[in-house]
Amino acid sequence: MTTPKNIISLEQLRGKTPLARSKVYLGDADLAGHIIQQENNEPLVSSNLLQQKGLLVRPFWIDEPDDLEGKAYATYLKTHPSFSLSVRKSVAERLQQAQQTLPKEWQIILKAGLRPLEVQYQLFDDVRTYLGQKYSDWSAAAVQTETRKLVSDPRIKVPPHATGAAVDIEVLDRTTGKLIDMGARANTDGPTGWSHTSAISAIQQKRRLALLKAMLAAGFANHAYEWWHYSYGDAMWAIFYDKPATLYDVCRASS
Repeated sequence: MTTPKNIISLEQLRGKTPLARSKVYLGDADLAGHIIQQENNEPLVSSNLLQQKGLLVRPFWIDEPDDLEGKAYATYLKTHPSFSLSVRKSVAERLQQAQQTLPKEWQIILKAGLRPLEVQYQLFDDVRTYLGQKYSDWSAAAVQTETRKLVSDPRIKVPPHATGAAVDIEVLDRTTGKLIDMGARANTDGPTGWSHTSAISAIQQKRRLALLKAMLAAGFANHAYEWWHYSYGDAMWAIFYDKPATLYDVCRASS
């Protein structure tokens, strides 16, 4: 099984194709420090408009209320009842573009978009607690490192979801009404959750690759440890495509 490679310098990506870059973990805080954090003030697109554009919106807090992410959002919604899933305008447009290149029976489902910083802090702490209990023989430092692979630590960098640049997605089979089997659901930790992994069947790998290629063609960057996570306009995207700056900074419009 091939573990995603961590890059040491940006030069290691030079000359690599997007597909080759998709096998590399780009979330290191020191690398993000090379990217200028900018904001172009592009508006958010709300859930209602996303659905009018033909995208399915099924947030974690509705579809998976017992998931750690679902619980974190549910807590936030108690004090922010008007909050709904939203993404930046260009992200929505590129999701539509990716949808058009997927098999016609496949339908992208949006599980998460903009994530308020309050939710990000709670989710990071909850995932760290969960991993600490699951891997009780690990050191605190090892748990912290693993947590930061799965959830951006808002204490050390701008989280992709907090900018409205990142999405978590799954895929529906229009013909059956069931999810396309990708080998693991969104938010699964460990090797079965990686973008490229031999821990799933050959057909599941093929499906992930089809989704990955469609998203890359639409200009998204992927997350090597999360097959369901893609972004456009954040620091990981800027590193992925060798851009000097982000398009978006922390978005506080819905928080």
